[in-house]
Amino acid sequence: MSPVLQVRISKSVHAQLQGLCEQYQVSVSAVVRAALTAFLADPLPLLDSVLFREQPIEDPRTPEQRESSDAYIRAMEQMDIGALVREMIE
Repeated sequence: MSPVLQVRISKSVHAQLQGLCEQYQVSVSAVVRAALTAFLADPLPLLDSVLFREQPIEDPRTPEQRESSDAYIRAMEQMDIGALVREMIE
C-alpha cells in the first residue's frame, strides 16, 4: 500500500483546488500527485519561493489544536515502542 500524506491548506486554496478539479473533472488526489511529481522533477523554482519567503508560514491550527498535538507528541515520546512491538509479535 502506498504511503498516505495529510496536509492542511487554507479554505481559499481548498476552494480554488476543488473548483479546478470539478472544472476539469479530475480528482484532488490526481492533481496533488501530479503537482508533487512536477515538483520533484524541478524543485528549485518552488524551493526558491518557499525558502526565501519574506513572511513566515502561518500555522492554521487553533491554540487548542496546537496544545492537543503537543500533548500527543509528549505522550508518544514517553512510550516504549519496542515493548509495543514485542507485545504484538507475542
